[in-house]
Amino acid sequence: QGFDLIFANIVAQIIKEMAPILYSALKEGGTLLASGILVSREEEVKEALLEAGFRYRVTHTDEEWVCMEWTK
Repeated sequence: QGFDLIFANIVAQIIKEMAPILYSALKEGGTLLASGILVSREEEVKEALLEAGFRYRVTHTDEEWVCMEWTK
């Protein structure tokens, strides 16, 4: 059960707070795209998603914004 893909284009604080919920909603092998994150907040979001159990894949940067790809 769960989603193959979740796209969370919201501010860093909400992604951090929702990390465990997003993890439980994602299917094993599924992908989370987390964006709407300022470069200055990238590391704290990364820590929260790692703590929730996600596996980091890659970060895409566009000026001061990042989009990170994660898998379950």
